[in-house]
Amino acid sequence: MDSRDLSATLAAEIYKHIRDAFHYLAKLQARMEEREFLKGDRLYLEVQAARYAVQVLADDLHKMSCGAAYTGTAERPVQ
Repeated sequence: MDSRDLSATLAAEIYKHIRDAFHYLAKLQARMEEREFLKGDRLYLEVQAARYAVQVLADDLHKMSCGAAYTGTAERPVQ
């Protein structure tokens, strides 16, 4: 199994949970900036990296939830 085997419905369900995690991390990063965490602080950098990784995952899941026409999976190459 790979990600192309996920149904649009399952991708949408996963996306809902990942979206919540992204919003939490975005708010946490904003709070850290309000409290003037140094941009080079280890914890700040870890939160920033986690937010970015979750954002990429959420974007991919959202695209997958839109179905084959959006993601291009309708034209899967033969393996």
